Amino acid sequence: MKYMKTRSILTSLLILATLLSLSCATVSCGDSKTSSITMVKENQVQLPRKSFLKTYRNVNFKICNPEKPEECENRTMRSTGSGFVISNIAEGGFMMTAAHVCNVADMVEYVANKDPNVTYISDTTVVEDVAGNRYEAIVLEMDEPADLCVTFVHGITNPPVKISYFAPIPGDTVHNLAAPVGFFGVGMIPTLHGSFNGHYGRYAAYSVPAVGGSSGSPLFNVAGEVIGMIHSVHTRFQFLTFSPTHSEIYKMASKYINL
Repeated sequence: MKYMKTRSILTSLLILATLLSLSCATVSCGDSKTSSITMVKENQVQLPRKSFLKTYRNVNFKICNPEKPEECENRTMRSTGSGFVISNIAEGGFMMTAAHVCNVADMVEYVANKDPNVTYISDTTVVEDVAGNRYEAIVLEMDEPADLCVTFVHGITNPPVKISYFAPIPGDTVHNLAAPVGFFGVGMIPTLHGSFNGHYGRYAAYSVPAVGGSSGSPLFNVAGEVIGMIHSVHTRFQFLTFSPTHSEIYKMASKYINL
């Protein structure tokens, strides 16, 4: 009887140990649970969302009746893009975006070719941050071959991004903040992901989805540092996007910040 009782106790202990083991394997126990949570936090990429800006380009025209030139009306053409703060001074901040986002000449030429009775009046650029604040911006510099532009944004105090000292290598994971088709709102920025593919001609190529409105949007490495900026997308496959090279971005940004 004593043997049977001991065996029964041992059997109960083995069953209890097995259940505890299964429980720990399922939900994690003690230090293992803490380590698991810590690992998840360490793997999260912290992107500088406050540095992202949606851009609005407004071009004002006057259209007159060719038969009655005195009969005219004003119209505005609008387009949207993306950008990001690269540095600040007391009066405001510097934003980087794509040159074609800043350049109104293409829009003016397009409208003029469509209708010779159209006259350009003025243009404005407004940016909006993730908190819904809007600011006016003026163009300071454009590098059209690289499709890069820097503007000055009056009154903005949003923190700048960090430009990576190192260029990406093929296969690196990248992250993108953008306003594709103008889709953007207070507290909401579309966040996309992909890879760096290498260089295609003079451009850096990425596997990140993009569409109109994504132009000027920053590409980040896993440390949350800028390594690229979308300026165009393949017309037949919108998961292939192109950027100035890291060195071109670094060179232009270095004029406005101490890297």
